[in-house]
Amino acid sequence: MSQKMIYKSGKEQIVFDTWEKNEEFEGYWVDLCPDCIKKYHHLLDGRLDDSGSGVASCSVCGCINENAGCYADFKEKEVIFQDDEPIYKVLIKNAEEQEYFCKELAKCGFYWMSGTPADQIPNLIRLHKESLSQILILYLKKKIIGLFPAEIYNTDINAIQKITASCVSVEQALSEIVPDEMSETLSEESEPKVVGFLIQHGHDDYSYWEGFSLTEEEKEQLSNIFLNHDTEGCSVRGRKKDVVRDMLD
Repeated sequence: MSQKMIYKSGKEQIVFDTWEKNEEFEGYWVDLCPDCIKKYHHLLDGRLDDSGSGVASCSVCGCINENAGCYADFKEKEVIFQDDEPIYKVLIKNAEEQEYFCKELAKCGFYWMSGTPADQIPNLIRLHKESLSQILILYLKKKIIGLFPAEIYNTDINAIQKITASCVSVEQALSEIVPDEMSETLSEESEPKVVGFLIQHGHDDYSYWEGFSLTEEEKEQLSNIFLNHDTEGCSVRGRKKDVVRDMLD
């Protein structure tokens, strides 16, 4: 489903990613596994019905158990719905594909959760020749990259199959993330050039300087300056409106 259903009680809450409409009850019902019942029992008193099949998928967000044997009912006014942030789980096959994918993500302004640009892969995440594969999580609105910890399910074949079945390939992810016109622009082999300088004079006081011509010597000097600081700070790349929007954010 494209939304989450959230039940709140005081400062605590339960988030569900599946549910069913209960017309008779004028509300919603969910499936719950024994683990989630134990975890949230203090929030579910008086709501549980143990007439479930015992083989259903648990409705609690993030739970992969398929032994749900209880139902819980909620009235319409007791829950709220929240739109999902667009998220992709992307299956990375090897180190070469990881390198390529992260370079493409950097062009679109993606960052790791640590704040470093996508093409600066953290050492703990970087794949090597002996590595098999990994699953990356992309938060599309925030343009953030995370790592899905598939390793913790390595003894559960069914869980692994379920996880990988919900993944997309690198090609599929890029086809959704990179607009066509941007793909064409980024693929052009043209020399980058400095077109202006953004200068901060004080708090919320900026000036933008453009319309000048640089000599070949000055271009080389600027290029060397950028190379000297290529692992510092951050940068964005994309269409003009995308870069401006990211700067304003």
